[in-house]
Amino acid sequence: MARCRHFLTAFVLCSRLTIAEVNEADWWDDRWESRLPIVVQAQPGLHTNRPVVIHWEEITRALGNAEVRPSSLRLVDKEKLIPFQIDHRDEKGRILPPGNLVLDPQDELVFVCRSEQELKLHLYFSALPKPLVAFPGGVKVTSGRGFRRRAHQTLSTAGMEIAVQGDGLLDRSAHQAINYGRGSVVELIWQRVNLISHVNWNICMNQHPFSSWTGGDNRWQMVKLVVDGPVRKVVAAKITNFRKRDKDGRDLIQVDVTRTFSMYSGVPHFDIENVARFSQVPPDWTATYADRFLPGGRRDANDVLWDASTGKLQKFALAEKNLDANPRGELVSHDKVVDGWYAWIDQKVKTGLAVFYRTGKVGSDEPSADAVGFSAGWRMWSNINWMSFRYEGLKAPTTLRHRFRVIGLKDAVPEQVAVEYRIWASDDGNWVTIGNLERR
Repeated sequence: MARCRHFLTAFVLCSRLTIAEVNEADWWDDRWESRLPIVVQAQPGLHTNRPVVIHWEEITRALGNAEVRPSSLRLVDKEKLIPFQIDHRDEKGRILPPGNLVLDPQDELVFVCRSEQELKLHLYFSALPKPLVAFPGGVKVTSGRGFRRRAHQTLSTAGMEIAVQGDGLLDRSAHQAINYGRGSVVELIWQRVNLISHVNWNICMNQHPFSSWTGGDNRWQMVKLVVDGPVRKVVAAKITNFRKRDKDGRDLIQVDVTRTFSMYSGVPHFDIENVARFSQVPPDWTATYADRFLPGGRRDANDVLWDASTGKLQKFALAEKNLDANPRGELVSHDKVVDGWYAWIDQKVKTGLAVFYRTGKVGSDEPSADAVGFSAGWRMWSNINWMSFRYEGLKAPTTLRHRFRVIGLKDAVPEQVAVEYRIWASDDGNWVTIGNLERR
């Protein structure tokens, strides 16, 4: 058996190819002549369900030169078919449009499993023609402009809904603060409560360093659904040839940016990935992202911040800050983060959000930030949180990647969030074991 470490993407150390003899009595369907065992070990966390994403490269190592027809793939738990999908990417990791049925090493096998129990699966395949299998979608997608024409695409599952804004048909003549949310999440509903207030246009999740409201040259394309599978759906926004100039009109930054927003069936969290491909960049640069939201739907004395940036949990209660006399204030500021997560909880309704953040990509030669910072406070309409990624000695061309996970919290304690963060941030993540090829 070959054991692999899995953290959203499985990292596999596979053994030499072996073909095992099996008992045909436990074979799911004798029309399929081959299968591959996959075992996902239990990793209890914040929620019952956990997404699993395995690079097809790791599957290929176990298969050797076995022929696989993509349409024949079936993921089986004893006699039960497990919903899954294959997401196709190019060699740089960019999502390919629908219709590609070739299995490449960088493609991804995606499914959702229980967090608290070990799952023993078999991936069946055949060299003979088989019909494609279809599963009902577990993430709902809605196109449209949403509340006050703020959004273009919404994703929802397991009591969480997010609305993502681009450019497109939005009214650019409206108050300029509407544009701060371009390429960001401008509505977030959790447990039937909108955590991003409608009072102020300037409230959004993951406001980024590539805001386009200041000029007509820097425009986000309308948000599009780029992955439409039964398990994972992904929307993306792009800005091409973003430029930032000095006072003399000379380019300081020239970059293409892609942002993806992903949701998994039955899992109340969403992932944001920001990939910036620079053709021109200053040697020292800081990318700052901001979150503004209200854990209970309004900012009040019930709100508590859990901060892990120092490596030791800190708690800050707004009840101690006399909000009536102090409409704004600061809670924490740390230049070098140890653990990249924070959470806001409304202690009365016991709901809130946790936000994980990190730089770089596991196993990639892309630069990692020299220092990551975090600061948080409150304003008249919401709490506010900043995450900064500082770089030194950059040289173009280069690619910078920032990743975030936003998780809905219900009756959670900070220790649970810390465990979930370690699963997300560590290469050890979920343990996934890929066994030897078996033939009937």
